[in-house]
Amino acid sequence: MKIEKPTTAPASLPSEGKAPHGAAQKTAPAPQPAVDKVDLTAASAQMAASAGMHDTGVMNTERIEAIKQAIREGRFTVNTNAVADRLISSVQELVLSRKG
Repeated sequence: MKIEKPTTAPASLPSEGKAPHGAAQKTAPAPQPAVDKVDLTAASAQMAASAGMHDTGVMNTERIEAIKQAIREGRFTVNTNAVADRLISSVQELVLSRKG
């Protein structure tokens, strides 16, 4: 069985970008801009304060650049024991603060 291509477009399909004859063209509503909202809990504010993360805008840019360079060069290593210890410590503090 051979399938041949039609010589004309079916009458029920509109041309690309055009509405069928006699029909009003509908446009999609304009997309609304995305809005991000972040609400911080009291615990996060307390953690930030205890970590010395006040809104001073002071950063050690030299240290940040040195870390970035070490990452680029593959020299940066993570002390997984220190990370784990600090994570456990912060979770313990959080649990204790919720109990009392």
